[in-house]
Amino acid sequence: MSEEIASMSEEVEASISEVSTAAQTLAQNSRISAEHTGDIKVSIEETSKAMSQVA
Repeated sequence: MSEEIASMSEEVEASISEVSTAAQTLAQNSRISAEHTGDIKVSIEETSKAMSQVA
């Protein structure tokens, strides 16, 4: 019985570790996406200014 509990505990620990890694990866991807969104916004603003000057 105690071997089963130890095995289950190891499985739970591994699952928690996987979830933690996935959450960290998601957070990192979200941060990178936010940075890229800011870059896109700046590019759109610069393009809009250039178009206004040409028009």
